[in-house]
Amino acid sequence: MRAGLHERWPDLLLNLLGKPVSRMGGEWRWNRRGSLSAVVAGQRAGQWFDHEAGTGGGPVELIQRERGDDWQAAADWARRWLGLERTAPSPPRRKDPEPAADDARHSRARIAARTLWDMAAPVAADHPYLRRKGVAPHDLRQDSAGRLVIPLIDLDETIHTIQWIDGDGTKRFLKGGAKAGHFARIGPPLGTAPRVVICEGWVTGASIHDATGLPIVAAMDAGNLRPVATRIRQRYPALDIIVAADNDLKPDRDANPGLAAATHAAEAVGGRLAVPPLPGDFNDLALGLGADEVRHRIAAATAPSTPAPAYPAPTLSVAEARAALEERINVFMAEVVTCWQGVGIDLNPPPQLALPVDVGLGKTSVARRAITSVLVDGLPGGGKIVIALPRHDLGCEQVAAFAALGVAAMVWRGRTAPDPTPDDPERLMCLDPAAQFDALEVEQPVEQAVCKLKRKGTLHICPHYHVCGYQRQKAEAQAASVILCAHDSLFHQKPAAIGTARLLVIDEAFWQAGLRGIDGRAVLSLDGLSPAGVLCYDVLNRPDWDVTADLVEARRKLHCMLTTHDKGMITVAALRASGLSAKTCRIASGLERRRLRNPGLLPGMNAGQRMDRIHKVLPPADEPWAPPGRAAALWTLLADALDGDHDAAGVTLFDDQTKSGSVRSLRLAWRAPLREGWADGVPVLHLDATLSEELVRPYLPDMVFAPPVLARQPHVIVRQVLDAPTSAKALCPPEAARDRDRAAAETHRRDIAAIIALRAAALRGRGRDGPDLLVIGQKDTLDHLRTSGLPANVDVVHFNALSGLDRWGGVAGMLILGRTLPSPAAVEHLARAMTNRPVEAAGGRSWWYGESKRAIRLADGGTQILPGDHHADPLAEAIRWSICEAELIQAIGRGRGVNRTSETPLEVDLLTDVVLPVTIDTVLSWDEARPGRTDIMATHGVMLDNAADRARCFPDLWPTPEAAKQDRWRRVTNCYYRNISNSEMLRSSVTATYQPAGAGQKPRRAMFDLDMIKDPKAWLEQRLGPLVRWDVEE
Repeated sequence: MRAGLHERWPDLLLNLLGKPVSRMGGEWRWNRRGSLSAVVAGQRAGQWFDHEAGTGGGPVELIQRERGDDWQAAADWARRWLGLERTAPSPPRRKDPEPAADDARHSRARIAARTLWDMAAPVAADHPYLRRKGVAPHDLRQDSAGRLVIPLIDLDETIHTIQWIDGDGTKRFLKGGAKAGHFARIGPPLGTAPRVVICEGWVTGASIHDATGLPIVAAMDAGNLRPVATRIRQRYPALDIIVAADNDLKPDRDANPGLAAATHAAEAVGGRLAVPPLPGDFNDLALGLGADEVRHRIAAATAPSTPAPAYPAPTLSVAEARAALEERINVFMAEVVTCWQGVGIDLNPPPQLALPVDVGLGKTSVARRAITSVLVDGLPGGGKIVIALPRHDLGCEQVAAFAALGVAAMVWRGRTAPDPTPDDPERLMCLDPAAQFDALEVEQPVEQAVCKLKRKGTLHICPHYHVCGYQRQKAEAQAASVILCAHDSLFHQKPAAIGTARLLVIDEAFWQAGLRGIDGRAVLSLDGLSPAGVLCYDVLNRPDWDVTADLVEARRKLHCMLTTHDKGMITVAALRASGLSAKTCRIASGLERRRLRNPGLLPGMNAGQRMDRIHKVLPPADEPWAPPGRAAALWTLLADALDGDHDAAGVTLFDDQTKSGSVRSLRLAWRAPLREGWADGVPVLHLDATLSEELVRPYLPDMVFAPPVLARQPHVIVRQVLDAPTSAKALCPPEAARDRDRAAAETHRRDIAAIIALRAAALRGRGRDGPDLLVIGQKDTLDHLRTSGLPANVDVVHFNALSGLDRWGGVAGMLILGRTLPSPAAVEHLARAMTNRPVEAAGGRSWWYGESKRAIRLADGGTQILPGDHHADPLAEAIRWSICEAELIQAIGRGRGVNRTSETPLEVDLLTDVVLPVTIDTVLSWDEARPGRTDIMATHGVMLDNAADRARCFPDLWPTPEAAKQDRWRRVTNCYYRNISNSEMLRSSVTATYQPAGAGQKPRRAMFDLDMIKDPKAWLEQRLGPLVRWDVEE
C-alpha cells in the first residue's frame, strides 16, 4: 500500500487537496498563503508539512488529517483508492469546525493575544535563543515559561495573534489566531521612514535591522509575504519596499520556495528583491559573513525582472478600429468579387481570410453591410452566401437585420432542431424522428430513405412531407440570397436545397463542432473487429468475395496486433510490425462501409416495416458488431498514423466495463473535415474575437491570418481580485465532500452574495434599459446564488452561453466569477482528436499544467506578474486558452466596452487570477476585497453605529455585543465595494438618530437604504423594542 501511495502521490494530493496554488519544481503548496507544502520529487517525495498548524507526515497521515479518520480507517480508504482490496466502510468522519466560526475564533484569539502580551515581561538580554542567533531583543517580551512572545499586528497596530519561541527554537502560534496579512514589526512605525524591509521570520528581520537600521516587517512565513506586502502597498503607495528572501536552495530539489515567494511578493507590489548569496536566510548570512554583508545585500536589492505585458495595449481608438475593420472586410469582398468574375481563378485559389476582431466592434454588422453591397449585382450562377454561426437563435437576429437592408435571408435547421408551435412547444423540424434515427442506424441517406423517393415510377413519400418544418424551409432557402446555419452543419452533407455556396462566412470559433468521439462513446470492441464472419456486398446487395478477402486479411493483421498490444494509444511501431500499410488501411476504410447491405428503406414505411428490413441486414443484438462508419474512421486514423510516422493518438486500447464484464475495446476520437460543397473552392471569411490559428489551420490549411483589430476602451474601469474562492470546489463542492468543505462553500457563497448585493446597490439606477449589474460565472454557482436570492437589478448568465449575445450593452457594471478551466487530460484528449498525434505532457508532468509567469497590463503603465497555467504542447495550450481566457474575453465583451462614453462608463470586477488582454485599473487580493461583517450588514440596507444594536439585529454576524465592539476597532470596511457607508454614493440613503427605551440608553445613529427598508423606524422597533427618540436628518 505504501509503495502504491508513493507512486501515485501527486494524484493523491489532487484528490485530497485539489489544485495547488503553487508548483515550484518538486514542491507543491496549498492554501491561499501556501502554508501547506508537499514534496513530489526527490528523496523526500511523499512528505508534507503544514507550516501554520506545525504538523506533517506521509500519505496516510495526510489522509487521516483530510478525512478525519483514525489510522486504520485512513489505511482502509487508501487501499480502496488504490484498488488493492475492498473493506468495510470507514467509521464516520468527525465533523470539522465550520469556517463560519472562524471570525468568532479570531475575535477570541485577538483578545487572548492582547492579554498574553500585556502579561508578558521584557525579555532577558541573555535569552538563549536570541544569544544563539546573535540578535538584540528589540522590545520583545517573554512569558513566565521563558518563551519569547512575538505579537502579530495589522497596519493599525492591533494585535491579532502571537508566536511563541522556546529557548531551543521551537515555534508555535496561538490557536485560532489570524495570521494572514498580519506581521511583526521591528523598528519605527511604518510610514515614518521612506522604505521598509519585509522578510519571513522575526530573527531574520532582527538581523537585517541590526545591520541597516531600517524598519522591518516579519510576515512569519513565505506564504504570508505577498498578503503583507500588498496591504502595506495599499496603505503606503510611495513606500520603497524591499522583500528579503530566504534562499531555500537545496541539493535534493530544483525548487526554491523561499525565493519564489519573495519574488512573487516583490513583483506584486513593484518592490525590490534582496537575496542571500548562499543557502539560508539573512540571519545565517549575518552569522556566517557578518553584518556588512547583510547591509551590502540589502542596499543592492533590485526590482525583479519585469516582463512586458502578456498582451500589448491596443493603439487604435474605437473609431479608428472600426474604420480598419470595415476597410479589411471591404478589401476582402473585392477579392471575392474578382474570384466570382473568374479573373485569375486558374492561377490563384479563392481568398480565405481569418480576422480577429475585438468584441463589440461590430464585425457581424460590417460583414452584413459588405455582403449586401456585393449582392446588388447578384451572385454568379444563382449561388448563395452561407453564414455559419454558433447557434440558430443568432441566425434569427441576422435574418431580421438582413431584411432591414432589403436582403432575403433564412436560417437552415437540421431535422432534430426545434420547430415549436403554440400547440406543440416540443415539436421538431422532422415530424417522424424515429424514422430518421432508423435510417441513420443503417447509414442510409435520410432524404431518400425517409422523406421522398421515386422508384420504378412509384412515388414514396413521408405522410408528414408537406407539413414538416424541414421540408417547408426548402422553398424559403431557394428564394433567399443568404443562408444562415449552425457551425455543426458544415460537417454534414450540404442539403441540395441550399444550392451552390459562393461565399462562406464563419462567425465565432467553430473548431469544436468538427470533433467526433470526444464524449468517449465512439467504441469498437476487438470481438467486433474480428476477421471471422466478415462479408462485403456490391451495390446490388450481392456478396463480393474478392474485396471481402482484402478486408479479412487487413482485419486479421489488425486483430493479431491488437490482441498483444498494451493498453493506451496504438503505436506506429506496432502498426508497421503488423504488416499494415497506409494504403491497406485506406482501402479497408472504404470496404468497411460495404459490409452493410442496403435494407431498402422507403419513405412512408411504418416502424414495423422498417424494423423488419433493418433486422435483415444487421447482426443479432448479442453478436459483436463494428458499425461500418465507425470502423471506417478507425482505418482512416491508422492510415494517417502510418503516413505521418506517428502513434495513432486518436485510437486508444482499453478495457470497457460492460454488463457482460470487461471487454477489450478501442475508443476513437477524431476530427471530421468540412464536408464537400461548403468551403472547397469557395472564398471563406472567418471572424472571431478570440481566433486561434492553431485551431483553425487543421480545418482550413490555406487560410490567411490577419493581424487583430483591437481598440482602446478608455471608459471601462477594471478591477481584478486575486485569490478569490471562485472554483467549483470552493463554491459548489459535491455531496460527498467533507463537512468542512461544504461549510467553507457556504461561507464563500455568502461573501460572494454580499459583494453582488453591494455592487448592485452602488450601481443602482445607472443601467440603461435593463439591469444595472451582470454577473457571469459557472452555472452551478449561479444556481446557488439565484436560490439564495439576488437583487432585482441583477442579471446572471453562465459561461459557455455567451458568444454572440448582445443584450447587456447597457449594464453599468459586471462581476465575473472565476473561470472555465478543463484538466490537462481533457485538453490533451481534444488535442489528440484534432491531429491524431501524441501530445506532449503538460509542463513535463501528466497531472496538472506547468506554470508560467504572465504580466497584467496596468492602467498606470506598469505591470504585475501572476503565475498562470500553461500547457507545454502548443496545440493543447491553444485549446486550454480558447476554453479559459477566450471565454473570459467573451464574458467581458458582453458589456460592450467599446461603445461606452464618459456618460455611460462600465465597471468590471474580475474575480479571477487569469491574465487577460485588458487594462487593469486596480489589483486587489481577496483579503482586501472580501466583505467584512459590516459590509454584509450593509447588504441588508442598514448601517448601525452601536455595537450592542448590531449584535441584537444581526446575531448571525455578531453573537455578542463584545464581538461587535471588537469589530469596530477595524476599518469600517476592508472592501472597495463601499456603498451604504458613503451616503454620497447611494441616492436613497437617509441618516437617523434614535434612542431605545430603557435606563442607560443613549442616542445613536444609523443609516438606511430606503429602497430596501421602507420603514426604518418600524424595522428598528421590531428588533430593539420601542424607541423614545426618532429623528431623520435632513
